Amino acid sequence: MLTKREDGPLLAVMASLIVGILNGMSPNLRQVAEWHLQWFWRALPGTWLAEAYFDRNVGGLGYLYAVGHATDGTGYRVGKFGWDCAVLGVIGTVYRVLAFVAMRVLDQRGNG
Repeated sequence: MLTKREDGPLLAVMASLIVGILNGMSPNLRQVAEWHLQWFWRALPGTWLAEAYFDRNVGGLGYLYAVGHATDGTGYRVGKFGWDCAVLGVIGTVYRVLAFVAMRVLDQRGNG
């Protein structure tokens, strides 16, 4: 909606790449907290998705692995799967509302 039709797929790939890079793995959330930028990482859906994925894959294996060391090293929280999914839903809703507003504004400019 903001670019020419042929540039849309490139913009979508670049946005997905940026969200994938800023998912809290490298740099991890612990390092990011030292920089006082954790709010930025938490504002993107990739961090919440990675944390939910980490929780489902590692969280239930505390009897087998040192999950505490993994959570200390990454900064992810275990046992917050429902919260992670809820925040993903909120972020997705906010993105959709912003897209709707932007489409309305751009449509009014084009017709006015």
